[in-house]
Amino acid sequence: SMSTLRRLYGGAYSKNLFGGFEIETVETIDSDDDYTVVSLNELIEIATENKSMAMELFPRNFQDAEEDVLPTEADAQTVFQVLDQNTFMASERPLKVNGGYLIRGINKRKSASELLDVVEGKIIKVNPSWKEKFQLNFVEITTDTPTELTELALLITPNSFPPTAPALLNILTTTISIFFSFVYCINTFAGNEVVMQKLKEASEMASVGSYDITWFNSLLVPLLVTLGASQGAHELAHLLVAWANQIKLTPPTILPSQALPYLSFQNRIKTSPKDYNTLFDLAFVGPIAGLTASFLALLYGLQLTTTADSTTAQLLPSLSVDFATRSALGSTLIDLILGGGDGILLQQDGATQIPLHPIAVAGFLGLIINALDLIPIGSTDGGRMSQAIFGRVWHLTFSSLVFLVLFISSFVSDSQGILLGYLFIYSFTQRDMEIPCRNEIDKVELPRAIAALVSWLVAVLILVPLR
Repeated sequence: SMSTLRRLYGGAYSKNLFGGFEIETVETIDSDDDYTVVSLNELIEIATENKSMAMELFPRNFQDAEEDVLPTEADAQTVFQVLDQNTFMASERPLKVNGGYLIRGINKRKSASELLDVVEGKIIKVNPSWKEKFQLNFVEITTDTPTELTELALLITPNSFPPTAPALLNILTTTISIFFSFVYCINTFAGNEVVMQKLKEASEMASVGSYDITWFNSLLVPLLVTLGASQGAHELAHLLVAWANQIKLTPPTILPSQALPYLSFQNRIKTSPKDYNTLFDLAFVGPIAGLTASFLALLYGLQLTTTADSTTAQLLPSLSVDFATRSALGSTLIDLILGGGDGILLQQDGATQIPLHPIAVAGFLGLIINALDLIPIGSTDGGRMSQAIFGRVWHLTFSSLVFLVLFISSFVSDSQGILLGYLFIYSFTQRDMEIPCRNEIDKVELPRAIAALVSWLVAVLILVPLR
């Protein structure tokens, strides 16, 4: 069994902890209680075959890194030789895994951050150029023993994790998403018969070379600009935190949606955050900035709707009652400001159109898009927050439950297909967890956990349908 193998391997290893790989043979016991003599290298190979258990919670782009950028056995030995009983009590030699090398053991310093500082200081003295290509991470990994769920290990990896998706694919996806976003925004005017008639007339006039749609552009541009501004606030917040913490991000890829202008802007993290607090901050600020901008836009747009003159009012875009009630918070604000809060506005037939100022439409859509980013699954912003709070193992459990709830809800109360479309795109783009943080042992501080809980409650209020 693996437990017997681990015990025998550890015993053989502990006898020559600092003596290199000079052990030639070790006795193991097979299922028939016969003794078999195998080499230590064979034991290492057998253990390596089980590396998937230890690394199964790490993302594919990390595990599938090119061999020429991975640390070698000599690079791992550089780390191993500086470990001692005052820093990290190793329980076995460096084990090659997908993405680098593992060293299991016990931290002998007061904290994970102190351990990394001390060990890295020793590494630089031995090999000053080591950190130019590699980094040391202190992480929790899943075990292959039935008695324990996780164990601590030093993980030696490259210091950069480039995305595996082809750049051309990202560009193509973004281009398609921008096009459909533009079409979606135009389509918000489809329920307005006056606008459709005027556009039809402009189209007929275009055949003779004379037409004017500046009136339409004056309505469409505020919608596009406001929607872009809310997403811009989202991305700028990410960039500021990344810059402050020296984290490199990929350019955003815009993900498409069949029920919204777009689903999300996806940024991949290329260099490891220092710790889970840093990962949380990077993830949290984006959707919060986007939600704030969208909320203000919705309130301002609703105010403009109530004060619009008759000429402007007959040209406004609209949202159907059925779509508006997909958001309990958003539709409640619409009803409160436009309908007096008595609920009559939202009790109409689902196909009934609610005229809204373009800024209000953009604000409403921005609320839903940013709330979707807060859903704690995979490597979404909400998923990064969840991983920072719970760690990889419990984040997997939590996000699996959330995914199940969303999947069921998509068939029960998602008439617009927002959740189903979200889950479909998520399954292809963001189902993995995040790349390793340098320190994954120290979880986030309590104020951040409270902030996450509040933000998730707000997301629930936005995404839960009113009827």
